[in-house]
Amino acid sequence: MARMVCDACKTEMTIVSGETYRYAESGLDNVYLLNADLYECEGCGEQLPILHRIEELHQAIARAIAFKPAPLSGAEIRFLRKELGLSGRKWAALLHIDHTTLSRWENEGQERSQHNDLLIRHVFFRMLEEQTWRLVREPVAERIASIDYESVVEQDLLVNADNPSVNSYRATAASV
Repeated sequence: MARMVCDACKTEMTIVSGETYRYAESGLDNVYLLNADLYECEGCGEQLPILHRIEELHQAIARAIAFKPAPLSGAEIRFLRKELGLSGRKWAALLHIDHTTLSRWENEGQERSQHNDLLIRHVFFRMLEEQTWRLVREPVAERIASIDYESVVEQDLLVNADNPSVNSYRATAASV
């Protein structure tokens, strides 16, 4: 791999493997990559992930979000929309809502009903199938129907960087 120099302190960075990395670059503050390879600055401690299959990683994150066992956050709704490559207006039209409502949902300015949350997930999976021409081979309706909307616990998404299809959720430290 190419030699990396830290932008912050101009110290050479080394590669470390098998680390847990908070993947804030995804636009989500609750996604962590497990077993990640990172460039790490020995001078200031700055870390940068080495992402090998970013498209596969983002698809796996989107699927995991859509199957999340709790209500979606605004940032997660935005992530699903962007993963499908849709504008806010197009996504809002598919959901039969005004684009300003979608904007408020994505920016946490307005609550979503349980029905809207379910609709977002179903439309996401249907659009995913149409875009990829591949059937989602999981029981989408059953898994989405089993979401617990009563106990809202903040959750972190843990994604294996080596195999993004392997993921899980855990309660955040703040919600325990």
